[in-house]
Formats: sequence, C-alpha cells, structure tokens
Amino acid sequence: MTLQSRYLPNNTPCFIANMSNNQSISTATWTVLHIDNVVYDSHNGFDTDNYKYIVQEEGIYLITGVGWMGEYLAMGDAMYIVVNVNASNVAQSYWYIYSAGYPSLNASCFYSLVPDDYILMKGYHNYGSDRAFGGTYTQLMAFRIA
Repeated sequence: MTLQSRYLPNNTPCFIANMSNNQSISTATWTVLHIDNVVYDSHNGFDTDNYKYIVQEEGIYLITGVGWMGEYLAMGDAMYIVVNVNASNVAQSYWYIYSAGYPSLNASCFYSLVPDDYILMKGYHNYGSDRAFGGTYTQLMAFRIA
C-alpha cells in the first residue's frame, strides 16, 4: 500500500548527506567530517564546501549522525563521533573496541534550532596512526518535527 502525501506529516525542512569518499583522520584529533554529498535537501541548506547544514526554519529537529570507520581498528582502540550545533556538542557516541573490526556509531538528539544555526559532525579515534572514516556510510541527517 502506498500512502498519499496528504496522510503523511510535513517534516520539512529535512536533509540527508554523506561522505563521497573516505577521509583520513589523524590519531587523537577531533576532525570535521567531510560530509559533501547531498542525498536530499528540501530547502537547499546544505553547504558542501564547509560540510554543514545551515538551518532555514525555526523548530525542534531530530538530528542524527552516523560514523563508520572505513579501516580496521584493533581491540583496545576507541572511536567517537559528535554532532555539533554552532560549535557545541549536542549528541555524541563512543565505542571502545572489544573486538577488532570496522565499527560504526550513531548519535541522535532532539534540538531546538533557529535560522542560521548550523549542524556538522566531527570524528575521532586513537588507533596510533591515521585511519579513514568511511564514505557513504558516514551520514548526517535531520528533520523538523515541530
């Protein structure tokens, strides 16, 4: 069954964007993730040159960041992502690696935004040498709920 749009809530503005390529991150440094590929943006607020979404309308938004490590992390390493609004951390996720592999993290929050606020995401790891956050699996998205 397909619902017609008149039955669905209008949760705009909304956007989803991801990384078009892997991005190498130096160990033990917080780095803005290069979210530069806009999948959908209802109000054309995503700034791909600066890797951030600029809010167009006031409201309460559900914001989600997804970070995927595109390279191996060993047991005992750690990985973090944070979602920033205007340079303040509003959501974060941390993973201490108990089993070696390619971890992913999700960080979400509800946040009250006004026009010209901006949303971006940062990543961090402590592997000991550069590691890449992974392309299209690393995403930033948000939609207005009220």
